[in-house]
Amino acid sequence: ADFTWFNAVEGKIRTAPAAVAVLEGLRDGKWQMELWDTWRGEIVSRDRVVASSGRMELPIPALERDVAYKLRWIGQ
Repeated sequence: ADFTWFNAVEGKIRTAPAAVAVLEGLRDGKWQMELWDTWRGEIVSRDRVVASSGRMELPIPALERDVAYKLRWIGQ
């Protein structure tokens, strides 16, 4: 909630704790996950995750600013 342009420039951002995002309605199977640093435009990490019964849990690291995830289904 504190993430504004001014607070980012002034260094007044609190780190959000690590969490888990639950996605539902996905195709079952293996997925390639990329975690992107949206400020640098770079991939931070790549991993394989699995959706089962249409559900997937994605680990979210502690954050100071926004990130993006890219998911690509790679098969059963």
